[in-house]
Amino acid sequence: MKSIKQIIDRILAEHETILRNSQNVLNTSNDAGIVTGLTGVESSLAPANTDTVQMLGLLQGLLESLTMRLNAHFTFEEAGLVFALEKYGDRQLSEAFGVLFLEHENLRNGMARAGKEAAELAAGDDSPEVLGVKIQALRDRINNIVHLLRNHAAAEQKLLEDLRDRPEK
Repeated sequence: MKSIKQIIDRILAEHETILRNSQNVLNTSNDAGIVTGLTGVESSLAPANTDTVQMLGLLQGLLESLTMRLNAHFTFEEAGLVFALEKYGDRQLSEAFGVLFLEHENLRNGMARAGKEAAELAAGDDSPEVLGVKIQALRDRINNIVHLLRNHAAAEQKLLEDLRDRPEK
């Protein structure tokens, strides 16, 4: 069994990777919006051009990768921290982590919805006008998810540092 310090160090390292990957997803969603704007969201009802479809396919792949990494991280974190909290935690710390664990479900759901929306957009079936609106909605969703991830990781980091510094019960 890994030590509490090893579990916490791994969680914190994964936070850095996840935040970096989530920024890449956000940047790609912004690029998809730019590509859509540059390809002309005029009154033409032609399907999205190949560049836009390729950019959306890239975004879909990045979202899938981030979702898998996030799900694996949450699973490890929840299992590892239950052990750590039993050994070193108190009621207050356990309740704080309980709130953060509830956020995991919201983040999982948000990522699943963003992935589904990206897949639908990558199909390239929408007119440029509809595509532009949908990409903006997806960009907004991704921006919100990234913001939540940053706040979530910051809150966890404080609690993890507190947990790591505690003596065993």
